[in-house]
Amino acid sequence: MTAGLRLFHVTPRINLAAILTEGIVAQIGDRSHACGESLPAVFCFPSRDDCDTALGQWLGEEFEDVPDNGLLILEIALDGQQSIATTYYEVVVLDDIPPECITALYDEAWSLLPPVI
Repeated sequence: MTAGLRLFHVTPRINLAAILTEGIVAQIGDRSHACGESLPAVFCFPSRDDCDTALGQWLGEEFEDVPDNGLLILEIALDGQQSIATTYYEVVVLDDIPPECITALYDEAWSLLPPVI
């Protein structure tokens, strides 16, 4: 459990309405299933630089089917309730992240979007 950890999560814009009501749900989604993941999780980045690097490389390739400006970057502040495991470039959150932990929304160019919560 880690309180006050600031993370970044990338998601298609189409997911925003569900995220704002249900939070970010730990799951084995299509991308995780294709990578052989075995635990439901939410994959995040520990810094803006790590997120930006991934979007410019492998993660951007994973989202090739999403239209331009179809991705959002959610800034998250964990509240101490989530279990996490980390590597040097990503943070794996093993529990759901409630919507109130989302502190900011950015578009793909890192422009801050108006609050919607």
